[in-house]
Amino acid sequence: MANDEGILDSDLSVESSNTEGTASSAVDAHNTLVSRQGADATIGTFAEQTAAGIMDEIAETETVHLNVGAAAPALAGQVAEDYERYKPWFRIAPINAAFFVADLLNFAEQFAVGQQGWENAVIFREDAAWTGQVAPALKDAVGGQACQSKTTSSFH
Repeated sequence: MANDEGILDSDLSVESSNTEGTASSAVDAHNTLVSRQGADATIGTFAEQTAAGIMDEIAETETVHLNVGAAAPALAGQVAEDYERYKPWFRIAPINAAFFVADLLNFAEQFAVGQQGWENAVIFREDAAWTGQVAPALKDAVGGQACQSKTTSSFH
């Protein structure tokens, strides 16, 4: 299917542009890739603000976008509210933040503790909008036991 010749015998060119973690830079990056460089599809956006920033660009250019990082339920909600406008947007990973805590706790219980026997773990949280829902839900789920929240963000 995919090889040195491209995908399904079609040429493939991979280009990139830095969103710098801001909505305005994401719009500029999307515009450069689609309007100026002729991209047929885009893949990416890890922060909610960058993903939200390009939603209207995706709709206006009708360019397929595969979201691979931003997990805010509001993004899928925007698609659901106006599907005809935002139908080129697809979340392929990760699951949205509403299910993240349950899946993280299942992983911890079944693999980290169950299979590996780990007794301590640290979860690093970026200062992204969608992660604001995660820390309180984790604290509630573990009863606040030894649970601290320290945020960090970095975009390069």
